[in-house]
Amino acid sequence: MKKPIVYTLVGGLILFVWQFFLLPRTKPIAMKLNVLALTAICMLGLSACQNDILECDNKATIVIVNNTVCTPEILVNGDLFLEMNPLDSVEYAADAGTYNLRARMAVISVCVDSEETIATECGETYRFEVN
Repeated sequence: MKKPIVYTLVGGLILFVWQFFLLPRTKPIAMKLNVLALTAICMLGLSACQNDILECDNKATIVIVNNTVCTPEILVNGDLFLEMNPLDSVEYAADAGTYNLRARMAVISVCVDSEETIATECGETYRFEVN
């Protein structure tokens, strides 16, 4: 699941509990149901938002190069892609869109985290270097 959808669902659950258990008992049940229906419509609208990644037939290539002796975890848009070997490179096939790349090092390490945002187009090649 994507994070915005999870946040929307958690927010909806909080509103549900608030509406049915924490509202004063003087409110009529019809008013509570109207608020619940409005909340459900808002949740559907928020969770149906479009992603800014467009599918390609000829994928873009992001070359990820690890120039360190460390083994970073490579995250693409917040999701773990792989743990890289020292002084290694890999290719990531991507559709057109914006990608947030992050090389996360171990807590105790001489290497530093790297982060970059790349806007890709179909058929192009991009490079993300971990130094």
